[in-house]
Amino acid sequence: MNIRRNTGNEKRRSVGAAGAEREPSARTATVGIVEWFRPGEEARVDRVLSDLAALGVKELRTGVSWPEYRTEQGQKWYQWLLPHLAGQVRVLPCLSHRGTWWGAAQTFSPPRDLRSFADFVDDLITRFGEHFEWVELWSQPN
Repeated sequence: MNIRRNTGNEKRRSVGAAGAEREPSARTATVGIVEWFRPGEEARVDRVLSDLAALGVKELRTGVSWPEYRTEQGQKWYQWLLPHLAGQVRVLPCLSHRGTWWGAAQTFSPPRDLRSFADFVDDLITRFGEHFEWVELWSQPN
């Protein structure tokens, strides 16, 4: 697991119950975990969620692979994964592009067809947006 701590130097906003934006308390440190899961790792997802609960961690950044999302197996996986995670932690999906057929030959790269990537983002938010507040675009855009 990768651990990321908000040191307080980063601006974060959250939305209250009435929908009004509010600043978090300056005295509150947020600890989150980064973990990426692959289709078929349901048991590992549950182990990680159990570990997070034991540590009192309520924030999880996880990857959503665009090429994987486009497959039937990927659709089923994310349909299970995102609601499952969101039932126990606050989820930040990191939308990644892994694959050289749509972008430059790098692990993370901006896609050549930005419209297709925008359609992916739109579909993900439309289908699963109730399970997260924010998305992160590819983590290393180079």
